[in-house]
Amino acid sequence: DLDDYYGQGSNEAARHDGTARAAESCARSGAFLVKGGGMSTELLEEATAALAAFFALPCERKMQLAADLASFENFRHGYTPPNLERVYALTGQYERKGDPVEKFSLCQEAGKSIDESASNIWPDEAEVPGLRSVLCRYYTACMNMAGLVCELLADMLELPRDQLRKWIAPEQSLLRCLHYLAQPQQQRQQQPQMRMAPHTDIGLFTLLPSDPSESLEYLVRIDPDGPSAGLTYEWRAVAYEPGALLVHLGDATAFLSHERYLSKWHRVGLPSGGRARITLAFFVAMQEGMPMVATRRTPTADVNHDSELPEFSYGDWFRAA
Repeated sequence: DLDDYYGQGSNEAARHDGTARAAESCARSGAFLVKGGGMSTELLEEATAALAAFFALPCERKMQLAADLASFENFRHGYTPPNLERVYALTGQYERKGDPVEKFSLCQEAGKSIDESASNIWPDEAEVPGLRSVLCRYYTACMNMAGLVCELLADMLELPRDQLRKWIAPEQSLLRCLHYLAQPQQQRQQQPQMRMAPHTDIGLFTLLPSDPSESLEYLVRIDPDGPSAGLTYEWRAVAYEPGALLVHLGDATAFLSHERYLSKWHRVGLPSGGRARITLAFFVAMQEGMPMVATRRTPTADVNHDSELPEFSYGDWFRAA
């Protein structure tokens, strides 16, 4: 509970305990659940209801709210239709269909609030009453929570507590509102498809509401039963925790920790009945010029690992990845 960690009456002992529990979870699974920090269940429910009304608009109208999708940068604003993006392509499976999910995205311009950022594309207020207001409030709540999570991660990485918070780039972070389409029974039987192919997230971390359908799955290692048994891996659903947000570590945090903390492969499967689902993913990124300097390595007697690493920035690393 971030309110226990940072709230009135918290102390160093409570913070140390919270850091230890989060570190243990991140070393094992690359994620942990949080509550508090200014995020409320009521806000999430209000945002989800407004998005349901938006995604119910006619396809022709939603396409009018899409940016020029010939540019990758424009995927950060407005509407993206289903089957256009293909996460499977990241694993070389170019023949697979696009992702059966439609999206509505917004991000913040440098020096402006999310509501003032003119690059975002909104429907008319009369079409979807309250959508802009609630998503701006949700975005702001996520950004505030991201700052608190950054302080917790800084403690885990043995950095000054405010360092990662200072490194956050609001203009590079992104809220993607995802509508996973229903899959009829006949389609599920004839051509079953994951809603999102296996992948990792590239930034610092992602904030996701805990999912009651438990369709988000992690690839986890199964410890062998004996010395002769080999390691095996299997997909396991992330358990639902009402009112919680999942902090899912990205590749950047795994790098900064020398992979003490993991960026896990994850995918989105089909819930029971193949029903539709709406969720909100908030991707937290670093400023492009920030140095990608890992914080600690397990020492090796005859190798100075850090001397082998060239100096490069988060922007260099992001573009290379």
